[in-house]
Amino acid sequence: MDSVRLLTPAQVAERLQVKTETVQGWLRNGKLQGFKLGRSWRVPEKAIGEMLKANLIDQIGPGKEHESWLDAVREDDRTARERSGGRE
Repeated sequence: MDSVRLLTPAQVAERLQVKTETVQGWLRNGKLQGFKLGRSWRVPEKAIGEMLKANLIDQIGPGKEHESWLDAVREDDRTARERSGGRE
């Protein structure tokens, strides 16, 4: 079974360079998929890419134009994890 990396809203906000409150709003309105553990939100790492892809498709329409951009986002994320030794 693959392990699912869970992020806090603050970690998501740092990656996307937005405020934590923005991420919490996305979670509350369903734009970003996540769940609550007690009173704290957790976001599966793959949900970030899914939200970005959905938002991009809404803006430019379906097609292949967005794939290279998403690949660059994934590569940046992978590089950040490698630099941190897999921890944040």
